[in-house]
Amino acid sequence: MLFLTGIILLGAALVVGPYLKTNSSSELIFHVRSQAESACAYLNTGVVSKDEKYGQLNAVIVSANYSSIGCIVRGVGITQEDEGSVSVKVSVGYHKNLDQDLLKNAVSDFIKRELKSRGGFSERDGELYYWGRRVIIDLEVRKE
Repeated sequence: MLFLTGIILLGAALVVGPYLKTNSSSELIFHVRSQAESACAYLNTGVVSKDEKYGQLNAVIVSANYSSIGCIVRGVGITQEDEGSVSVKVSVGYHKNLDQDLLKNAVSDFIKRELKSRGGFSERDGELYYWGRRVIIDLEVRKE
């Protein structure tokens, strides 16, 4: 009887382990996409806020002459994953003529800063971690 119980528990551990890892990756994509969409939604208002969390995004709005830049999140996906780290690619499109590096840095910093305030995320030695796994965010911005 004890042997049978051990086999059942081992089987459950083998099935549940990969499921939890996949679920963790899905949650990570959800959180990154959510923050990227928040950045785009703010940039599309064309209005600056005095809230300090939007500081770098405000610089983009000012450079766009206080108008919408037509920002849209085109995709978010995992490009590489192992036990210790995960790389996430975020693709963002925009329509306004502006400094691409300014936009990329502002959106990337916004995403990372906002993720650190979410459960499961932390920062160590300047790197972002999600439940102990290093998260590398590769932001691609393109004018459409």
